Amino acid sequence: MSAGLGIFLSAVFLGIIILYIKSDNKKKWHKVLRFSIISVVIIFLLIIGYLIFSKDKSIGENAGWKSDTVVGIKNIVLGTSLNEVQFQLGKFERVRETNSGYVEYKRYDAPTIFVDKNEKVIFIQYNCWVNARTNIIDDISDLDGVMCGSSSQHILNKFKSENVEIICSETNVEERFYDVPSKNYRFFLNRNRVESFMISQMPIKQVQLKGVSNCK
Repeated sequence: MSAGLGIFLSAVFLGIIILYIKSDNKKKWHKVLRFSIISVVIIFLLIIGYLIFSKDKSIGENAGWKSDTVVGIKNIVLGTSLNEVQFQLGKFERVRETNSGYVEYKRYDAPTIFVDKNEKVIFIQYNCWVNARTNIIDDISDLDGVMCGSSSQHILNKFKSENVEIICSETNVEERFYDVPSKNYRFFLNRNRVESFMISQMPIKQVQLKGVSNCK
């Protein structure tokens, strides 16, 4: 809430109280006062809600993303320090360093994260839980409305206004990647179902894949 708006609302509210005190017809002013209190409370709550929403939205906008782009998965937000992630969720195990210099960290109950040289989360990958016995995806996690187990058509319908790029594996015809460059999303599909998804702080095209090519 700005200082000017706060002063204005305070002046209006105090003016009504003074009129109520000095008025002979207090019954009438009692209704006005009650209505004013309720109105001020509602306005205050709306302003607080707007400020919270604007703060969350600014995380992505400051990074150059669209305002409706998801910037976190399972309580991990892009750009967060590794120390902060581990403070919130517990210690992650260092797995490897990629050819690009990013370090992969894993934890059994959290998404996989990759950090840059400053130990800031540069991209996050979530692997859907698949029942090893039945091969059924028993996971309702999602990225921007695309749930684990969703089909390729669902992705195309969801992001039909975006330029979705389809990338095929050169070694396995059952595997494909669906990239949404405008949002820096990547979905991995096996047998036409989403088995993992990723969000990136850098352009998703720069997150390299091996043994793939554009689908014909």
